[in-house]
Amino acid sequence: MSDQDPWAGLLDPDEVILWQGHPKPGLTFDFSQPMLIVMGLFFMGFSIFWMQTAAQAGGYFWTFGLIFFGIGFFNAIGVHFWKAYLRSKTHYTLTTKRGFVATNALGRRRLKSYPIQPDTQLELIDGPYASVVFATTRRRGKNGWYEVPITFERLEDGRDVLGLIRDVQKAMA
Repeated sequence: MSDQDPWAGLLDPDEVILWQGHPKPGLTFDFSQPMLIVMGLFFMGFSIFWMQTAAQAGGYFWTFGLIFFGIGFFNAIGVHFWKAYLRSKTHYTLTTKRGFVATNALGRRRLKSYPIQPDTQLELIDGPYASVVFATTRRRGKNGWYEVPITFERLEDGRDVLGLIRDVQKAMA
């Protein structure tokens, strides 16, 4: 990779960058998985009860409950801060062929690309900062495979980005 062009070797010869951006930073509370939050609060509450009871017996056995408190705290509250951190380390690129999502968090750099096809299903999630779902990927869970949406999220110019992706689709058709 050249210092002059950080995209050298990553783009096809006929591929052109149309747009680059990043998510609007900031903390948002995502309630799309309410059971995860409920279970996290349950873990926190039960671990506090358990630590209080264990502390009455004396010694340091009560500290074992801190592990469960931490798990519950992360699932109920901490995950929102983690997602905000990841968004602050994420950058997006749209080309005439693909959408790229790049992250550089905790010293780990990752660049993933997703092809834009004429039949790619698009979704605009409107709001103060719009998000555009432009692809899906399959992940394996304990009950089989499931689809995960790939999104350019929290964009100030989300509607414009959606229009650009539609233009890419039209050019391919």
